[in-house]
Amino acid sequence: MRVPEESKHLYAALGRVLACALALLLNVTGRSQAPNTVKVVKLDRLKQIVRQNRGRVVVVFFWNTWNVPAIHCHRQVLDGCRKHKSTELVGISVCTDQLNNEVSASDRETGTLALLQRLRSDFTNLILDEKADVLIDKLIPIGTPCMYVFDRRGKWHRFSTEEEWPDWSRLEELIVDLLKEKP
Repeated sequence: MRVPEESKHLYAALGRVLACALALLLNVTGRSQAPNTVKVVKLDRLKQIVRQNRGRVVVVFFWNTWNVPAIHCHRQVLDGCRKHKSTELVGISVCTDQLNNEVSASDRETGTLALLQRLRSDFTNLILDEKADVLIDKLIPIGTPCMYVFDRRGKWHRFSTEEEWPDWSRLEELIVDLLKEKP
């Protein structure tokens, strides 16, 4: 079914409302502080942030505010990483929402931050400012949610929705193994 152009912004807004409602229904609690900032970055800056954390295990989670399964996965990733919270584990949350004629950059930042606050995301919270073709060609060819886990040497392992979102126990096992490795 083809969605009329004038209806696309309504679907995007509805998706954001549903995502916020899901975050509230998940009854997010925990020891973490709600974030007070979200930074807009280009792909090169994201790569630089990952490189700056070499020597640690780095979890980079790509998601969208309008994608309800991605919001649910975001919560799982946050909760799982909190179980292994240490200075050796770094979480980076990357929202890949695109700007369009209906949403301003400041509205995107405000909406993303509000959702991250409801999720109590204690990751480094970023919005990736890239066109869809860059995301598809270089990062997430199969869509969100998508996650990369980098070992201490910077080698990555990708988990994605290509088949089905992997259960957290598989991801947790990998992270625990990577945390055991010597830097």
